[in-house]
Amino acid sequence: MKPRSKTKLVDLEQKIFDIKNEHMPGGAWWWWFWLFFFNNPKNRTEPRQLMILWSTKNVEYTYCNDVKLETGPANDRSNLNGAVAAWYFDGEAMHHNFVLESCNLNVSDKELSSDSAMPTSFSINKTENTVRIGNDFEFIAGPASGSKTANEPETAHEPETAHKPETAHESGSTHKNTHDKYEHKNTHEKHKEGKHDFTKPTYHSHTYIGNLGYSIIRLNHLDLIGHVNNKPIHGSAYFQRVFVNAPAISWYWGIFHFENGGMMSYFNPYLIGKSFKKDISFFDGKKMHEFTGITIERKDRINTRGEEAPAFIISGENDYEKIGFTVNSYSSSSWTFKRKSLGIIPNKLIYNEYPATISDFKLIDKKTMETITSADLGKSVGNAEHSTGLLF
Repeated sequence: MKPRSKTKLVDLEQKIFDIKNEHMPGGAWWWWFWLFFFNNPKNRTEPRQLMILWSTKNVEYTYCNDVKLETGPANDRSNLNGAVAAWYFDGEAMHHNFVLESCNLNVSDKELSSDSAMPTSFSINKTENTVRIGNDFEFIAGPASGSKTANEPETAHEPETAHKPETAHESGSTHKNTHDKYEHKNTHEKHKEGKHDFTKPTYHSHTYIGNLGYSIIRLNHLDLIGHVNNKPIHGSAYFQRVFVNAPAISWYWGIFHFENGGMMSYFNPYLIGKSFKKDISFFDGKKMHEFTGITIERKDRINTRGEEAPAFIISGENDYEKIGFTVNSYSSSSWTFKRKSLGIIPNKLIYNEYPATISDFKLIDKKTMETITSADLGKSVGNAEHSTGLLF
C-alpha cells in the first residue's frame, strides 16, 4: 500500500478541540503546541520567546527531563490523563522546565485547560486564540496583518490594545504611516489582498501504512498581543495540533516570521542517515516558493551566556529557483524523553529547541536572476528544532 496524504483548509474553531472520534491506538501521541515570539525591550535583536504544549500519549508513563509523566489511554475525551510543558526565554535567560508536570487536561468545544500547579489554558473565540499561564502570562493571537514582528519598536504599539484584540490588527495602518521602512514595497497591502493558504489554518494527514501515520492542524503566522508580568507585549505566534501514531524519529524543523509579512518553514525528518522528507516552504508576502530537495549543515557554537546556540546553514533548489540562508540561534532549551517499550526496550529522544533569527537569506530566480535578500524581508524571528534519537 502506498502512503496517502491529504491537505485542506479548516475552520480552526470547529476543529481544534474536536477529538471525540479520533483514533488513539497504543503508543499514539497527541499535542497542542504554541510558540510565542514577542518584544524584548532590553535587546531587540533577541526577542523573547515562550513555548507551551499540552500533551497526552497512550502509554502508561514517559520520563521527560527525569520527571515521570503519567498519561495512558484517552478513555474520557473530555478529561485526558496528560501533561503540560513550557520553556521561557525572558530576553536574558532561558527558564527550562518553566512548566513540566503530569495533570488532567480538560477539553471542551472551545477550551483546553490543565489542573496543574500553575494553571494553564488555551481557548478560542472565532479567530481569537487566548493562552494563559498562571496569573502573569496572557497571550492573544489572531489573524496576521502581515507586518508585525517581535523586533518592532515599542512606540509602534499602544499598550491598551492588549485587551482589545479586535483592534490589534488595525494597528497595521498606524504602523504603516509611522514606519516607512516597512512599506518600501507596500508589502502589507499586498499581503492583505492576496492572502495565501500558507497563512490560513490547514489540516494535513499522512498515512504510512495501516494505521501508522499522523495529522497536523497548523497556523504558520498569527499576530500577538497580551501581557507578561502586567506589561503589554506584541509580536507573532505559531500554532500546531499534532496527532501521531508512529515512532518519533530525529528531525530538523524551523518556523520564521519576517518584518515584511513573509514567513518560512523547513522540515527534514530522518532515521539512521535516511531522510523521509526534505522541504522548504517560503512565502514572500505574496507568492509561495517551495523546495523539496534541501541540505542542512549544523555548526555548533556557544553564546555569550555559555549556552549551546548552533547555526544551521540551509540551502535548496528546484527547477526555477535556488534558496540559501543561515539560522542563527541565540538561546536553547531541551527535553529528553525516555521510556521502555514493552517494558524492556529502552529508547530515548532528545528534543532541542532554539530561539533564532535568519541571516544571509538569498532567493534567486534562475531565469531572470531576480533576487530576494535579507534586506528585502526585514528583521526575522523564529525557532529551530533539532531532535536526535527515537521514541516509540
